[in-house]
Amino acid sequence: MTDPRAASLNDARLKIQWAEKRLQELRREVVEFTNAEMEKADIKLNPSPGVPFYFGRPDSPIPPSIPLLCGEIVQHLRSTLDYLVYELALLDSAEIQTGTQFPIEDSEDTFWKRRRRTWLEHVSDDHVSGIEQVQPYRGVVWSRVLRDLSNEDKHKTIVVFTHNTGLEATIEKAVDEGGRMEGLKIKAQFQTYVCFPDGEDVVATLATLKNGVGDLIDAFDAEF
Repeated sequence: MTDPRAASLNDARLKIQWAEKRLQELRREVVEFTNAEMEKADIKLNPSPGVPFYFGRPDSPIPPSIPLLCGEIVQHLRSTLDYLVYELALLDSAEIQTGTQFPIEDSEDTFWKRRRRTWLEHVSDDHVSGIEQVQPYRGVVWSRVLRDLSNEDKHKTIVVFTHNTGLEATIEKAVDEGGRMEGLKIKAQFQTYVCFPDGEDVVATLATLKNGVGDLIDAFDAEF
């Protein structure tokens, strides 16, 4: 079947733009949440021997908007890669092709013996080689992370999150003008962040994924 339009990366770029918009929303949501958590956190002297202070961490539930936004960003980025393969197949065969998909594989053997003959059947060798450059088995991290988050999001509806509150505290003696001890000074600095279960920062991780997908689309831009 001949496609009534020329192959184009416009739809792929639109998906990336939507991912960026959602990423900006996610940043705002995370900042609002973490700031509220830091305001609730407190530090107090602890009378127990050997434990000079007590750290009160609020550990509030993460707002549902945060994992929902994350899931939307991940799926926008994952589908962008599928759009790329669809358009490459159209470009290389001059016809609409069904069953196309962007492979993300840990095995070179799987990529060439299975995906090359199915999802990438109508994509030229040169373009397949370009896709291979970002495979996890070639040492690329962002594609593996995107695949794993996408699979988890599809299976569980939303990605699972956690949040941590870090504390840096120093305790100093407080003395009067005569050098007599008046008590203790406690200086504390809190840092709250939202992360995936493996401890990786949510916003930073998704920004890296968006950049990886965007760079790949840019790399194929001259072909269209």
